[in-house]
Amino acid sequence: MTNYIFGIGANNKNIFGLNDPHAGTIEPSEFGTGPLCYVSLYNSIIAERGLAGNTHVRNSAATYVDPADGLVKSATTNIPRFESVGGHRAILLEPVGTNNLLYARNLTQGEWAETNCTTAKDQVGEDGVANSASSLLATAGNATVLQTLTLADTDYAYSVSIKRITGTGNIEVTDDNGGTWTDIKASLSTTAWYRHTITRSQANPVCGIRIVTDADKIAVDYNQLEAGKVGSSRILTTTGAATRATESGYPLWTLPVGLFDAQGTCSVWVRFGWGETDMPQDTTTTNSGIIVTRDNASSLVFVEQDSDFVINASFSSFDGTTWAMREYNFIANTWYKLIVKWSSTTLKMQVGVDTGAGVVWGAEETFDGAYDITGNLFRLAYGLFGPMWMRDLRLYDRVLFDSQINSLGSP
Repeated sequence: MTNYIFGIGANNKNIFGLNDPHAGTIEPSEFGTGPLCYVSLYNSIIAERGLAGNTHVRNSAATYVDPADGLVKSATTNIPRFESVGGHRAILLEPVGTNNLLYARNLTQGEWAETNCTTAKDQVGEDGVANSASSLLATAGNATVLQTLTLADTDYAYSVSIKRITGTGNIEVTDDNGGTWTDIKASLSTTAWYRHTITRSQANPVCGIRIVTDADKIAVDYNQLEAGKVGSSRILTTTGAATRATESGYPLWTLPVGLFDAQGTCSVWVRFGWGETDMPQDTTTTNSGIIVTRDNASSLVFVEQDSDFVINASFSSFDGTTWAMREYNFIANTWYKLIVKWSSTTLKMQVGVDTGAGVVWGAEETFDGAYDITGNLFRLAYGLFGPMWMRDLRLYDRVLFDSQINSLGSP
């Protein structure tokens, strides 16, 4: 009897026939006769970009930081992106995003107003390309370079990458025309880029940089002003605003018929670029899908906002009738292992979270006997609030014991 969905075949290859160095066999006595194995999303999808193993939907190019060399690169339309975050390689999934700042990399353009500052487009940028980023040289103290935008009142995130060239004085950033200056001196060096994000609810942001000390010089790359409370992957602009399309992954893994009707366990390792307090506080965008089996964010695994639209989130699962949830005050840039288990025999479902000390379950709820499914839909990400990384996804065709779940590792 097969006790696993994602298995390892001959020569330690995964279901795509690809070498998978992360594949392993775990056989505690209670696991039964069949090995329980998993597929690393990175190793399974990276070699199948756009081919039989994966259909990735994003109707635009998008940037990512290449794990191999740390440079910012661009993935073309419908090509998945992988980054190294928190010590692990993971697939990056994001919602739609628009950079409203013009000439994001070229601060010599007229859209950027200079005061006591000389600008040049003469720096090796975050992409490793010569003359792709700008330099700013203060010709007097408190030199500034600013761009004024005419935008409606909402939450905005301003992000910019900076590296010191010469000098040791304060370097500050603003998104409100200098009403607030944030000093980032302590984070800067001459050897590495530092990306800083500030957020504010306002109309008509004025974004830019101040060099406090005369003759100090810095390199600047990828200025970005986007709606929301968190920054996202870099979006290149020139003469106009530019938009990165939303995306989802559709792994074409063959799953047993009735898996989401009978019984099973799903374990997924996720990391959000946003925390509970960054969720939109409105009545229109309330849930953020992680693993989806239908055309709706509320599905197998998702982040749910409190029904009163206040800060009180949970990791949840919805079978079409009943919600199971585990309330958790999650924070940005932290790995979590989320687990859902369900059984049509016991008619129970439950959601758990592992933050490093083993799974902790929410309340057990009544399973209606089948998850809602839209055709053959099995999607990674739906209606995200911000960037999300996924590291490993494991599906089993039976309900696992806590000891089995915990033996699979913790964040």
